[in-house]
Amino acid sequence: MSTKALSLSEFSTIISKNFIFEKKPHVAISFSGGSDSTALLLLMKKWIKKKKGKLTVIYFNHHLREDSLEEAKYLKGIVRGFKLNFKVLDWIESKPKRALMHNARDQRYKKIINFCKKEQIISLMTAHHLDDCIETYLMRKQRKYCTTGLTYIPMINSQECVQILRPFINVKKKRLIQTCKKNNIRWINDPSNSNENFERVRIRNFLKKLTTDKINTIEQELKNNSNKNLTFERKLTKFFMKNLIFHDYGKFSLGIKKFLCESESIQIEVLKKILVTCSGTIYPPRYRTLEILLNRFKNHEKFKFSIHSCIVSVNDEHMECYREYQKIVKSIPEKIILKKNEKFLWDSRFIIESGSEDVLCFTMKDEIWLKLKKKFNLERIKKKMKFDIIKTLPVISIRGKFLIPFLSPDSELIKHLIKVTFYPKVPLTKKNFLNIN
Repeated sequence: MSTKALSLSEFSTIISKNFIFEKKPHVAISFSGGSDSTALLLLMKKWIKKKKGKLTVIYFNHHLREDSLEEAKYLKGIVRGFKLNFKVLDWIESKPKRALMHNARDQRYKKIINFCKKEQIISLMTAHHLDDCIETYLMRKQRKYCTTGLTYIPMINSQECVQILRPFINVKKKRLIQTCKKNNIRWINDPSNSNENFERVRIRNFLKKLTTDKINTIEQELKNNSNKNLTFERKLTKFFMKNLIFHDYGKFSLGIKKFLCESESIQIEVLKKILVTCSGTIYPPRYRTLEILLNRFKNHEKFKFSIHSCIVSVNDEHMECYREYQKIVKSIPEKIILKKNEKFLWDSRFIIESGSEDVLCFTMKDEIWLKLKKKFNLERIKKKMKFDIIKTLPVISIRGKFLIPFLSPDSELIKHLIKVTFYPKVPLTKKNFLNIN
């Protein structure tokens, strides 16, 4: 049976069924020059013209290969030939020796999303497809992910007010290749796609050896797990709404008895989600570490435990979780200058913005607290905030005056047009909306 190219009509149906745009939409595409993103470019070019909108094509140069600059010039020529806007974003910072692909992905999203926000583009499209979902599923399965990890890459999710749209998530890669062939356009083959040092490449090569029936079985398994995941997510959301107390300065409180009444799968996922959100990270702690923590809960121990850059403190009745101070000291500068009308994500958890003038943001130190303790002590006692938690907050200096968000009076922050908001990379409950056909 021959593989069908994805038609504009079918593509338009996917978009109208799943996505919402502004009138005369301005959409950005993350473009690598591969067959997937080239198919997306071809179809979106036609779709956006019908909608009388605007398309901006973004190429992210990781600077990991010697020919990356030549590749960028080549792709620029293709896109400009289509009479579309083309923007190159660069990762010129030093590259980590470990987890290179994870860091590359994080940098790509960060810089593309920042560009979209600057240009007031609220919709970003990527060319992730069904084969990517299957590969991700198998990778996570090998790592023994919990229920919520064994699911589709979401068709829609949001990051910092930019909606990320993946119209190909239920489309197989071979159809995208056929779409390029039908339109007589060439694409680039990234040499890293053949490098078995990368886990995804090993998984991809493993899948190539399987029969069609076996791949269909894996696909159905993924679909079943995704449906289970939706039910599981609803249970988690209900549990959090009933039992979790969240303080906007980054502390999470949970009743032990209610927690231990839940199934172990729910308990593990509750801990995982709280730790990811509290730490401001993306990736969850190891399953084995979570099991060790959970066993201490079940043994009714009183303890203070360092895990996933957080402190978990447990007594007879409650668990408290907050950021680990030593991890803050190691990961962010001691002093940061925040310019007027700019925003800064402090410790990957708090968005700080100043609307009146430039301010300084400090990491809390013992010597700073000794100077400020008398001024803030009454408010600290009133709010029952331990110093271990106060240390995890930024200290803001404006014209020699010191402010501590969530401890200083709100009126002081408003007076100086300073706003501090808890904004972790991954929210406690899912913002992703899956589309499983």
